[in-house]
Amino acid sequence: MPPRPKRSRVFIRKALLLCAALVIGVILCEVTLHVAGISYPVLYTYDSDLASRHLPGASGWWLQEGRAYVRINRDGLRDGNHRNPRPEDAFRIALLGDSYCEAFQVEVEDALWSVMEAELNQRQAIEGRNFEVINFGVSGYATTQELLRLRRDVWAYDPQVVLLAFTPQNDVRDNAKSLALEADPQLGGVRPFFELRNGELVLDNSFRDSAPYLARSSRYECAKATIVNKSYLLQLLKHVKQRGFRRDAPPQNGEDEPMLDHARQSAEIYSAPKTEDWTMAWQMTERMIQQMHKETRRHDARFCVVVLSTCLQAYPDARVRRKFMDEQGIDDLSYPNRRIVELGERSGFPVADVAPFLRAHAEKHQEFLHGAYNTPKGVGHYSVEGHRIVGEYLAEWLRKELQTDDSISHGTAPAKPGT
Repeated sequence: MPPRPKRSRVFIRKALLLCAALVIGVILCEVTLHVAGISYPVLYTYDSDLASRHLPGASGWWLQEGRAYVRINRDGLRDGNHRNPRPEDAFRIALLGDSYCEAFQVEVEDALWSVMEAELNQRQAIEGRNFEVINFGVSGYATTQELLRLRRDVWAYDPQVVLLAFTPQNDVRDNAKSLALEADPQLGGVRPFFELRNGELVLDNSFRDSAPYLARSSRYECAKATIVNKSYLLQLLKHVKQRGFRRDAPPQNGEDEPMLDHARQSAEIYSAPKTEDWTMAWQMTERMIQQMHKETRRHDARFCVVVLSTCLQAYPDARVRRKFMDEQGIDDLSYPNRRIVELGERSGFPVADVAPFLRAHAEKHQEFLHGAYNTPKGVGHYSVEGHRIVGEYLAEWLRKELQTDDSISHGTAPAKPGT
């Protein structure tokens, strides 16, 4: 009769089998999640100037709204890599904006800036020049962060044009600390702000001392993000821990209330300011845009603004828009767009307002240009079709603008203001 193995050997054998089973199980989970395209990567990191920015080199599937594979380049942009110094034949447009420009909801080739770049090159807007649209858009950015990013990051790429994408939905609100905190008491103040003192912009970066920012910028959080981004399984577990197993409510097809509820959250933007906080928010917003114009001209580049649409402005059902206007006691939805256009006329920079064009298209084709398959109809960022229309519109608008500027068309520096 063979001798019985020692208990320690049996225990070790079982432990090794258990470890092997766990390793195989983890590998199978990773492969399954990878094949299924399920991931929840950490795409943002802290920034001592801007509060947050994209995490260089991060990548993965974006599933919160729409579905797209997101890749952040080595410089922390959702874009391809760009050579520095600028090649002689390159004509660069620096695009500053928020989540509408970041465009995580669609594939990179469908984003408005990719469409705009392709259209400008196809139409040979300037003979002998290769257009590059460099995307500096980051979710949550307001005009404050866009001005700071212009100063710190944009000029290294030596652009000939700076294009600011203004989002009426929340840019003005997020430029005022009081209004940002009112909208989000926990995180609304975790960003830089400007204050107007004696007509001058004074920076308030006290966010650096806030508990949420200190936690995000800790070594532990940075190390955790690095580790989590290497594993689809860890990303899923982190997502479940944060949000549980609940599923978002399915899109509500054909119903008015989701759109109306969304519009009510930013109802103040559709009319002249009624409070001191909103008056100050608009004044700071306009002052910052004027400052961006001034600093762009100092760098021998041209400054342009595009006013994007709110979900309600591009909603295809006129009845729903009228219902909101009657409820709010307003005559139209164009106040924020009109105010930025008038600012450009006073200050000497061109402004493109895409909302009327998008609304006309949406009504004609009864098509939702905002939102995705996993959002209520018409609520959210631009759809693929919305990006295409905005990108093509901007390409044609910019082509005409550039043709009117002989200095840009011939590759020389634009004239200084007042000359």
